[in-house]
Amino acid sequence: MKSVVRWAVDNGPATNTLVLAILILGTWCGLSLQREFWPYSNLDVVQVSVEYRGASPEEVEDGICQRVEEAVRSINGVYRITSVAREGSGMVMVELNPDVSEADVQEILGEIRSRVDNIPSLPALAEKPVVQREQPRTTALSIGVIGPDDDSVQGNLAIRDLAEKIRDEVLLEDEISQAEVVGVPDYQIDVEYSIHGATEATTDEAQMEVTAGGQKVGEATLGWDQRRVIKLTGKVALKKGKQGFLVQLTPKRRPLPAEEELFLKIQRIIVQGPLGGEQKEFAKGYRMIFVDGPAPETESGKDQYARKIMRSFVSRAFRRPLDDQTINRLVAIVREVSKEPGKTFQDGIKQAIATCLASPRFLFRAEIQPE
Repeated sequence: MKSVVRWAVDNGPATNTLVLAILILGTWCGLSLQREFWPYSNLDVVQVSVEYRGASPEEVEDGICQRVEEAVRSINGVYRITSVAREGSGMVMVELNPDVSEADVQEILGEIRSRVDNIPSLPALAEKPVVQREQPRTTALSIGVIGPDDDSVQGNLAIRDLAEKIRDEVLLEDEISQAEVVGVPDYQIDVEYSIHGATEATTDEAQMEVTAGGQKVGEATLGWDQRRVIKLTGKVALKKGKQGFLVQLTPKRRPLPAEEELFLKIQRIIVQGPLGGEQKEFAKGYRMIFVDGPAPETESGKDQYARKIMRSFVSRAFRRPLDDQTINRLVAIVREVSKEPGKTFQDGIKQAIATCLASPRFLFRAEIQPE
C-alpha cells in the first residue's frame, strides 16, 4: 500500500489522468445503465392447492404434497418445487425457469394440470386439486381515504362508498389497468354442489368458475364424483347492495358415446361475513327490534335503549299500552342478563322478549265483562 501511495505522489500527472479516466468511465456506465421506474420481475410460479379436511399436517404431506411433487418433478422447465402442509390443506408451489417464454409457461401450466388431475392415489376424502398460475403485481400508487373520527356503521359505510367511487374514477384512466379497494371486509362464500348423471366412472369433465359481485370466488375441475356434498370455498370483498352469483361451466372433455353425461347440482350457497367481525349491514328482522342499530356504550344509554325497544315491541305483542312497572321489570331482565359472563345486550333483549312471549297476556286476550 505504501508503494502505491508513493507512486501516486511522485507521478502527479499520471494519477490525475487515471482519476479522470475513472470518472469518465463511471459517467458513461451510469448514462448507459438500463433504468425502469417500475422494474418488471419475471417470476412464474404455478400453485397446486388441495383441501383435505380433517387431516393432520403429516397426513397432508404424505398423501398430497409428496404425490404432487412426484407427478410434476420431471416436467421440462421446472426450476424449484416448494411444499407447504397444513392441517386440512396442502399447497405445492412450482417455480419455473426464468428463461421460459410466455408460450412455454402456458404449455407447462397445462402439463402440470394434466398430471395432477391424473394422480390415481390421492386420498378419497381430498378435494379436487386447484392448479393456477400466480400473477405477481406491484403497487404503483396508494390513495388513503380518511374521514371523521366516527366509528358508527353509517360512518364506515360512507368511507367505503367514497373509496369505491374513487376507484371507479381511477379506472377510467387509460394508463391504469387495475385498482382495488383495500380494507373492505371480506366475506367467505361456500358453494356446496354434487355431481349426478352417471353410475360409473366417465371421461366427462368441465371447468367450473364461481363469481360473486363480479369477483372470482374460485374454480374447480368437475368430473365423475360420488361424494354427496362437494364444497368450493373462497373469499371476496362484497359491496353494499344486492349481489349476483354466477356459475360458469366450460366443457373440457366430452363423454364417449357409450358413457353417460354428467350434470351439476348446486345444493346451496352460504355467505358469511364480514370476517373481521365488524357489522356493516343489519338484517331486516334485526332492525325491526333494534330500531336504532347497536346499543350505546354507557349503562344509562343501554337502559334507555332497552326501555324504547320494550315499549315498542311489547305494546304490539300485548295489543295494549303498557304500564311503567312492566317496562321496568323487562329492563331489569335485560340489564341482569347482559352482565352475565359471555352475554351481551342482544342476549338480554332476547331473554326479555322470550319472557313477553311466554306471558298469558300475549297468549290470551283478556276481556272484562261488565257487571
